[in-house]
Amino acid sequence: MPHPVAVPIKIGYPSTAKELSTAGRSLFYRTKTVPPLAVSGDGIYIHTADGSTVIDAFGGACVIDAISTQVATLPFVYQWSFTSQPAEDLAEYLIAHSKGYFETVNFVSGGSEANESAIKLVLQYFFLRGETQRRNFIGRDMSFHGNTIGALSLGMHKERRLPYEGIVNHGTFHHVSPCLPKHNMLPVETEDEYSTRLAVELEEKILELGPDTVAAFFAEPMVGAAAGCTKPVKGYFPKIREVCDKYGVLLVFDEIMCGMWRLGTMFAFETLGEGVSPDIMTCGKGLGAGYVSVGAMFVNKRVMQGIREGTGLSAGLWFSGHTYVGHPVTCAGALAVQRAIQEDGLAARITPLGKLLEKIIRTRLLESNSPAREAILDIRGQGLFWAVEYKSSCQRDGELPFSEKVKKISMSKGVVVSNAPDTVAKHVGDVNMIAPAFITTEVQMEVIANVFCDSVELAFVSSH
Repeated sequence: MPHPVAVPIKIGYPSTAKELSTAGRSLFYRTKTVPPLAVSGDGIYIHTADGSTVIDAFGGACVIDAISTQVATLPFVYQWSFTSQPAEDLAEYLIAHSKGYFETVNFVSGGSEANESAIKLVLQYFFLRGETQRRNFIGRDMSFHGNTIGALSLGMHKERRLPYEGIVNHGTFHHVSPCLPKHNMLPVETEDEYSTRLAVELEEKILELGPDTVAAFFAEPMVGAAAGCTKPVKGYFPKIREVCDKYGVLLVFDEIMCGMWRLGTMFAFETLGEGVSPDIMTCGKGLGAGYVSVGAMFVNKRVMQGIREGTGLSAGLWFSGHTYVGHPVTCAGALAVQRAIQEDGLAARITPLGKLLEKIIRTRLLESNSPAREAILDIRGQGLFWAVEYKSSCQRDGELPFSEKVKKISMSKGVVVSNAPDTVAKHVGDVNMIAPAFITTEVQMEVIANVFCDSVELAFVSSH
């Protein structure tokens, strides 16, 4: 049954920390204002307690029976003592569809835990090989790999690291420049020259640290929250892989945001890697589509061979892990989601829906009569993961970031989008991101795109 166009949502909650503390709330929020209270949902629509309805243009997809059945059958077993059919089935399904890239996979509670597990698995691999001196990790500036201390240390999202700098690991985790062509590629450089420069920088960092001390290089194939849907230039990952292989460094891809079909392929590196596959890969959000809290760590044959051929207590097994790894209910839910994406035709819709979204945004915001045209620095993305970046001239000291204004206006019009301000520097790298659910229809996508563009234009007009 067709659903009416989203109606405005009211946001009338306390807006300061003091007001929050006097509001009598027991929940410790992740936001400075109390968010609207969601009470139900259907499809891409979220219904709130005050009777409003919004479209979630930065959310997930479709599975309740599988979860309910599993809860009634076997809600939990501890993986150190038992395996479960849902964990076995999900693993077999994912590996069977991985085109030979990976040999095994295991499941954790979310993205941060997946990356923390990948860090530990890298160390376990080299420990079993007798290369215990390999304990340095290299990530990239303007990256985010999660909120645990290890994941925060691996990433370089300065704002999120700031409160924890006292315990962030600066000795083991190191960083090189991101692949950020819009800001860092020189006017005289070609993409080939730029990617070569970045590969040389990685090699120089490895040599600086000592080639036999570096364990792994981590990167997101498409950078999400820290740089707003930034894709690598041509030649980047093949050159990075060549450097890693030269010095025996493992290559790990973080696909928490961009993987599990978000770009139109099961793995983001299939779209952006130019034939390069990682030794270890993590995923999260799209694996469970919001139905269950789940992440995963995929491992290729090379690493698994090292784990199995080692000697000692940690040989032949995944030595790290938490209580709820491989949870049967989360695995049942994730398997139902993945089957729906592939078997119900959702995967095939991602690329055409993304092209429709891109077409409307480019046409609306870059056409000559758009009042916001001069605000747009870049429109970029792939599949159903898109970002609009604004020029620094849109920012004003003492005011909300421009992307935050757009987000608030869009919310008031019934469409939820995400934002990430100051990703490059103060007033530089201000982006809004749109990542619609795979079940979005063409009509709904037109509503999302046009409401977003209306919001950008209104934000610009109100600021000038």
